[in-house]
Amino acid sequence: MKDPFILWEDIERFPANRDIIQTLLFRSLDYDNISYGGLKRLSMLAKDDFNASVFFDSLLIDRQTETLERLSNLSVKGVGEFYRKNGKEHDYLRDELKDLYLENLNEYDYLALKDLHNAFVETDLSETIDQAYFPLRSTMLKAIFDDFELYFEAEDLLLTDVEYNIRETLDGYASDGVKKVIADLSEKVDRGLFKKVFKREDMDQYTISEYASMLISKYLDPEPISDFVAKEISEYISTIYEQREEYISHYFDDADTCSLYYISPELIKEGTLSINDDNENFSDIQRLKTINGLISAASVALSFTPAAAYTIPLDLLDLYNGIKEESKISIMMKDATKSLYASYTDAIDNYINEIISAISQSNKVSRYYIIQKFNEDF
Repeated sequence: MKDPFILWEDIERFPANRDIIQTLLFRSLDYDNISYGGLKRLSMLAKDDFNASVFFDSLLIDRQTETLERLSNLSVKGVGEFYRKNGKEHDYLRDELKDLYLENLNEYDYLALKDLHNAFVETDLSETIDQAYFPLRSTMLKAIFDDFELYFEAEDLLLTDVEYNIRETLDGYASDGVKKVIADLSEKVDRGLFKKVFKREDMDQYTISEYASMLISKYLDPEPISDFVAKEISEYISTIYEQREEYISHYFDDADTCSLYYISPELIKEGTLSINDDNENFSDIQRLKTINGLISAASVALSFTPAAAYTIPLDLLDLYNGIKEESKISIMMKDATKSLYASYTDAIDNYINEIISAISQSNKVSRYYIIQKFNEDF
């Protein structure tokens, strides 16, 4: 059977065959398939027999040498895996590994200590390693988080600058657009009955409200606003991506593949630009113009009748209405201008607020992920 454990028992049971059995044990058997634990057991059995003790101890030393040579070709992680699985059996390894890895832990850099920590976690060597590893890790993380805090502040300042530039540009767009709308609309409002009849232009076929809507579509088109905001926000997101990737790539290998580190480029679609097209102020102007136009038309018609007695009062009434209309329309145009500007800028503000809010929220989520990643994997 070539079983060394049974043969060793046979030495006691068959003393007459002792020499033959020892020859089998020492010269004929192959111990390569016997585990290190088995060799230790044979060494213990032979401790009172000098020759047998020397023989089995030499097998133990040879096996230790073979194991150490094999481990020398492994990474620290591989050595740790072997020790975790076989440390109790290969009890000599603890002292060997302490001499190899743990003599000068304070001279290790962080990555080397991290490799040791990960390799020997939950072994009887981890406590010694962690006494050096965790203080250094805490110091490193604090320095990294302090740097990131400054970096995040720089990101926030950049976003503030981008938002300010967007608001200033769009406020100028709104202000210029409203001025152009009111300027062109004023020309139509000023057109009296005579011009409408004898110097007719295209604008005369529209009501004031209709013409105002046309001018608003022309001078206050929301599409350029959306395009401008999308361009500015896209540039901001792209800039942040490039800066973060360069920063994070020093620490993590997935900096160029994991989207969770970054602000989502889809955020430019978050905002909705809803322009209130309520032209009630312009409708009021139209109603006033219509009523006074009818009075003026009646005045003109009656002035050609024989009833001269009616002419003077109607002329005076027409003059009165003209003066009254000009004063009223002036006030109504100012109110319409204010209302149009307020409505337009409120819509723009809400639009910008939605996008900036979405970016701020995405910033919080991505920053939390970065910090969590460092706490878990650094």
